[in-house]
Amino acid sequence: MVNYNKSEIFCCGLSMTEIQLLVDRFGFKLGTLPVRYLGVPLITGKLTCKDLRPFD
Repeated sequence: MVNYNKSEIFCCGLSMTEIQLLVDRFGFKLGTLPVRYLGVPLITGKLTCKDLRPFD
C-alpha cells in the first residue's frame, strides 16, 4: 500500500498544467530536489564531496 502522507512526486520536462493534473490524479505531494533518501542526497547532477560529508 502506498503511504500518501510520506510519498512525493518529482517531475521534469512537464508543464505546470501537466504536473498539476498528475498531483490531482494520484494524490501525491509535489516534491523538489535535493531530497535525502537513506541519508544520501538525491540530486540531478554528480555528487560532490560536500554532498557526502555526513558519511565521513
